[in-house]
Amino acid sequence: GVIAWDKQAHVGGLLHFMLPTSSVNIEKARANPAMFGDTGLPLFLEKLFQLGATRQHLVIKLAGGAEINGHDSFEIGKRNLLLARRLLWKNALAPVTEAVGGNIGRTVRLEINTGKVMLKDPSGEREF
Repeated sequence: GVIAWDKQAHVGGLLHFMLPTSSVNIEKARANPAMFGDTGLPLFLEKLFQLGATRQHLVIKLAGGAEINGHDSFEIGKRNLLLARRLLWKNALAPVTEAVGGNIGRTVRLEINTGKVMLKDPSGEREF
């Protein structure tokens, strides 16, 4: 998941994409671009910039990319994470923090008014 919040414009959002590349199902990508990292992340950033976000004030955090159900021969979580980092880098953006990889599920929540991000995992909930 990609969490973004602009501390000046007070706009932000969460993007949870399921697969890294839309080439696996072009029709689904047209209907739901947020399902794929390569279509969802550029659209997500574009919408944030349309709402007034700027690169210099945008705070990016990454969470997820875990291998939840044992061995994942397709390495979806790892590939999602690599794609997110690469596309952020191409947009001159870098995450300020990450909670990624491993084999535990995570849930994140963003408070738009404050930019506070809460991360919940099996060890509990904390500010992220």
